[in-house]
Amino acid sequence: MSNAIIGIYFYLKYLKQNNQKDFWLTIVFLTLATLSRTTFAIILIAVFGLEFLKMIRGKNKLRHKLFPVAFSVSIIIIYQLYNAYLRKTYGSIFLNHILPASSFKEAKEIINIAYTNWSTQYFSKIHYLIIIGSLISALYFIFKKKINITHVTGQLWLLILIIFVGYLAFAALMLKQFPAHDYYFLDTFFFPIVLLLIAIISYIPKFDFRHSNLYISGIVFLLSIPLVVNAVHSQKQRRNTGYWDKTNTTIANFKDSDAFLDSLNIKQNARILVLDACAPNIPFILMNRKGYAVMSTSKENIQAALKWDYDYLIIQDAYFISDIYAEYPEIISTIKKIADNGKISVFTLAKEKSKQSLLEFLQLNDKIPVFEQTITFDTVADQHWQNTQSTSKLYHSAPNSAYITQEMTYGICYKTSDLKAITEKNRTLLFSAYLYKDTLNDCEIVASISSKGQNVYYMSYNLKDLLKKSHSWEKADVVFQIPHIDDDNYEFAIYILNSGRNNFNVDDISLKLF
Repeated sequence: MSNAIIGIYFYLKYLKQNNQKDFWLTIVFLTLATLSRTTFAIILIAVFGLEFLKMIRGKNKLRHKLFPVAFSVSIIIIYQLYNAYLRKTYGSIFLNHILPASSFKEAKEIINIAYTNWSTQYFSKIHYLIIIGSLISALYFIFKKKINITHVTGQLWLLILIIFVGYLAFAALMLKQFPAHDYYFLDTFFFPIVLLLIAIISYIPKFDFRHSNLYISGIVFLLSIPLVVNAVHSQKQRRNTGYWDKTNTTIANFKDSDAFLDSLNIKQNARILVLDACAPNIPFILMNRKGYAVMSTSKENIQAALKWDYDYLIIQDAYFISDIYAEYPEIISTIKKIADNGKISVFTLAKEKSKQSLLEFLQLNDKIPVFEQTITFDTVADQHWQNTQSTSKLYHSAPNSAYITQEMTYGICYKTSDLKAITEKNRTLLFSAYLYKDTLNDCEIVASISSKGQNVYYMSYNLKDLLKKSHSWEKADVVFQIPHIDDDNYEFAIYILNSGRNNFNVDDISLKLF
């Protein structure tokens, strides 16, 4: 937005110096310039357009302008080619292509979503009432009191028109970005709307009565109070985070990581590969190192990244199971763990592939749990266990097992509000159980933590992806990375969610927290 203003200002100064009178061509060139959204390009496009027009009309000779224009255009082209080279060589998260709506129907849907997301984020209902009230007042004074449009207000209206048309064209070309990114709105329509309010208010004359300035100042002050309060509340809501916010979690995980890597004698010029870097700059800024980031952890991306030229591989513990191992289980045979600090783990590429289980890879078999609970369904369960109906018809260890029928959406559950270990630091939870089934549709092992009626952690694994055998007992090991809970008022639960309406048996459940 500021780039557009600077470019338009210099361009208007240029027009004044050249005594340019082409009103509509001025609008066209400025609109095209505003589309570029960069100060240098705005000035270049605008000046180039008028100079080219003057050449056609014979007012300027080509030879006098050829070199500076050609040099300027060459600089832009060379810069774009260099950007293309960097993008192809190293990749980029920035767009280099337009994203218009594919149809009028899709455009309507996108606009509706953008309106729902941002219409009350930066302009409250009070703002809209002020704009409408000011507009009605301005129209009254223009038509009833015959207030003339001055040269200054005329120039302001022209500026608003130019900016609005330019940003309207930009919005049409980049429409798909508007629903998810508020800065697209802030960089475009926010500014002309503010200018529009200024233009409207300029038609409302000053009131000439005793202490009028004092009264008007008081009214403006009182109106400002709810506007400021609403803005603070809106921005707090805008920045609310929770267990779903991977960016906030990534910041917490990589905090003090530079000191951790220093303690491992990992040099600052070492090349680091970070898998599952949702915000690629954050890990490297906090690690004070350079390297490569993988944002989307598909199997293909992980396999390709492991072949890159790096010294160390770093993975966030919280996302290893859900985002890395679930997509590419073979990774545990290709990398070797060096160390971890409970938040991130450092690996190197193994010289030879190894055969090891997930528990061996995570080194859980050698650790002593800080918390452990088991249930065999052979005795009366304590109060923390729920839905523990048992049968002696089938079992893994005699004499009983638990059964779950298709009528039961929620199966066996362990629930507690007294698990001190998770209020101290991040933990790793191992859920182990033996299951006997015929067929298995969707059936999930869910771990959740709620606080003050809101989920602060929720993770699930589908058993149908883990269990391959039928009509025999099969062990399922599921690992959860439990975050540090900085609140004593919480409830921890781990349970079976029988969303696929299955019939099966469960036995010998074990919970271990490391």
